[in-house]
Amino acid sequence: MKNFISFFRITLILLSFTCCKKETLHTAVKGVVADKTNCNALPNAAVYLLEGEVKLIYPYYFYIAIDSTVTNNNGEFSFDLTAKKGMDYAVTAMVDKYYYLYDTEWIFIAEGKANYVVIGLQPEAFLKIHIKNTQPYDFNDLITIGGDWNNTAPHNYYGIDVDTFVVNINHIGNANPVSGNNNVNIIWWITKNNIETEHSDSVYCLAFDTTVYEINY
Repeated sequence: MKNFISFFRITLILLSFTCCKKETLHTAVKGVVADKTNCNALPNAAVYLLEGEVKLIYPYYFYIAIDSTVTNNNGEFSFDLTAKKGMDYAVTAMVDKYYYLYDTEWIFIAEGKANYVVIGLQPEAFLKIHIKNTQPYDFNDLITIGGDWNNTAPHNYYGIDVDTFVVNINHIGNANPVSGNNNVNIIWWITKNNIETEHSDSVYCLAFDTTVYEINY
């Protein structure tokens, strides 16, 4: 009987130890933050380690930052964590003059393993469009500007004296950036003498710079 009790206690201890081991997993994360357009490493980028879970109800993503660091001169970073059972983990990064990553772009990591990740960030640029009515017909002349560069409603300009610069402005009055080192699509519609024509072009915008595009109509 005593032998059975001793065996029972040992079995419970082993089971408890096994369960505890499953509750947490040692996880290592190393990686680099880089410009996704030229693969240049980004020093002094803020990197965040996120913990949370994906839900079936809103908010579908509920994550909090549990640790943070800054990349070194080579754009490198590392985290060492004890992952909790049932939780998901991801990393994201932020640096000035680059787009932040949406939750669908976070880099998710595998618990209980050594992870190496590359976080690519898109640089910002700015696009300014100069529109000028050089062949006016009458005061009902209309040009409408839209495309990838504009994330709000299209811009409409009427009349024979249109000569202005168009910049996509956000809700607080600042110019919205476009993707740098990238082609940005512009679409415009011109109406003269009740005839509408559609035009489009792709403009390469250099990162961290303002590109000016001319439309004479």
